[in-house]
Amino acid sequence: MMAGASGRTTARTGRWRLSPLAVRLAVAFLAVALGALAVLTVVTLLTARGGFSELTDRQRQATVEQVAALAAAAYEQAGSWERADLHPAVAVAAADGAGMTVHDTAGEQVPLAPMAGMGRMGDMAGMGPMDEMMSGMHDPAPGAQGPSVERAIEVDGEVVGTVAVRFAVDEGARAELQLRDALTRNVLVAAGLAGVVALAATGLVAGRLTRPLSRLTATVEAVAAGDRSVRSGAHDAAGELGALAVAVDRMADTLDRQEQLRRALVADVAHELRTPLAVALGECDAILDGVVEPDPERLASVREEIVRLSRLVADLETLAAAESATLQMDAEPLDLGEVVDDVLALHGPRLRGQGHQLRVRREPAPVMGDSLRVGQIVTNLLTNAGKFSPAGGRIDVEVATDGDTAVVAVTDDGPGIPPDEHDRVFERFWQGRAAADTGGSGIGLAVATELARAHGGVLEATNVSGRGARFVLRLPAR
Repeated sequence: MMAGASGRTTARTGRWRLSPLAVRLAVAFLAVALGALAVLTVVTLLTARGGFSELTDRQRQATVEQVAALAAAAYEQAGSWERADLHPAVAVAAADGAGMTVHDTAGEQVPLAPMAGMGRMGDMAGMGPMDEMMSGMHDPAPGAQGPSVERAIEVDGEVVGTVAVRFAVDEGARAELQLRDALTRNVLVAAGLAGVVALAATGLVAGRLTRPLSRLTATVEAVAAGDRSVRSGAHDAAGELGALAVAVDRMADTLDRQEQLRRALVADVAHELRTPLAVALGECDAILDGVVEPDPERLASVREEIVRLSRLVADLETLAAAESATLQMDAEPLDLGEVVDDVLALHGPRLRGQGHQLRVRREPAPVMGDSLRVGQIVTNLLTNAGKFSPAGGRIDVEVATDGDTAVVAVTDDGPGIPPDEHDRVFERFWQGRAAADTGGSGIGLAVATELARAHGGVLEATNVSGRGARFVLRLPAR
């Protein structure tokens, strides 16, 4: 745990180690990398095999065409097959490891004629070495066991024979095997590199993912265990993780604040109840002990404290109901101006009796709401204004519409809201420095805020230059 500058602590997980999530990420990365590589390998091998076969076929077709053209040239030069020199054609076929045979139009195989200048030497010493070699090349090669490719031999548009070229079947297979071996070696090398890259990427990504998650988990566990001061401190995490860390820390701040408010609520309620209970109990004890007589004045004092307790309990019930969304409201069409008139008719005399001047400006402001609850909001705002306005001060009440919003504004001549207290105006049981001698309970504005929220509206507080505070109720207009 590391202490933060603000007194809070930041969750740390110590030395990072490979978590189950990181292991799963590593397996997923490797599976994706190796799967993609396997698919690429299969596609490459199939494509290479088809391309190699197609290339071999084109080469063989070109060889056969060339052999047929050379045979036709030899026939045209000799005028017949008897003296035709087929050695160039045989040499071309042999260059591709193939043998060739030529048949005339009668289907008879054309023998290989001696090379020019070799006839006399052949008569003297039989067939020479060159003729033996070329004669062997004229016949199919020993390994040429594949099907022959035949082409017609044409001279001046007339077919004079047929050439058959037989290629060795193992040549293409051997070349294809060599290509497959080379591809396999390359694939294995690529697989190794892909595995290394995947592991490196896993280490980087898993670290960036799991470390913030571990800190978030530790934060949530600590908050659940009751430590409201722990924060994840993982706001710098990438993308959604950073947003999640901010949300978790904000949630922890809210829980911490709610816990503080809960404790303050218990203390404030106890404080608010203690004074009237002590006064009422003291008066009752004095009467029972015979110290004082139960005259109307003392009974009125006891009744006043009981009324104060009743009002406090009623406000607490209203606040609790509004906050828990169990507040029952009878929504009906209302005019905020009429609601304000009813409230002023009830509380106006009291405010004027305290020396306050009331000025009302209103126009039709139709809304949907509970007249009793909306009247309670206006009553709380007027009561608050009466507490802080000095004797002879003016309280302005304005009712108007602003677009799709109906507005009730109450402005007083009090001291206004200090800047350092502005954010706490609507807190339960909170009273500012100016409210120290007002004798209120500090929940009137909190009740008004929750009632406004229950109507889909909002309550705002600002200061007016040259005046005091201005409280504005905004409700959706009907």
